[in-house]
Amino acid sequence: MEWMARYMRFLPPMVINKINKEWKAQYYTSNVSSERKEMASCNPLYSTGVETILVNLRSYKTKVEAQGEQAMEVSIYDHQNSLQLGLLENILINDLNVEIFIKMSGVSDVVRIMQE
Repeated sequence: MEWMARYMRFLPPMVINKINKEWKAQYYTSNVSSERKEMASCNPLYSTGVETILVNLRSYKTKVEAQGEQAMEVSIYDHQNSLQLGLLENILINDLNVEIFIKMSGVSDVVRIMQE
């Protein structure tokens, strides 16, 4: 997930969505063992993904604010945000990532996006 957060601008949306679905199938479904769920929630390997996603979300917003509608079409802006938020959902299963998310004021970014 961390890798995908960094390089998602080079991947087609279909690939990103497929990876998100596979990740959820591996860790979120009811038939997943408790050991696997515990591994996903306690593994510290994905911690920089939160930072990367928040930087991406903030840079999209800054770009649109600085250059207006010409910088990025609204539909592209919304699409980029939804892809980033989909990744963020998967990354936030990890307790360490939730702490990082809160410390970096990620909640306000997500609320802002939801209100737009």
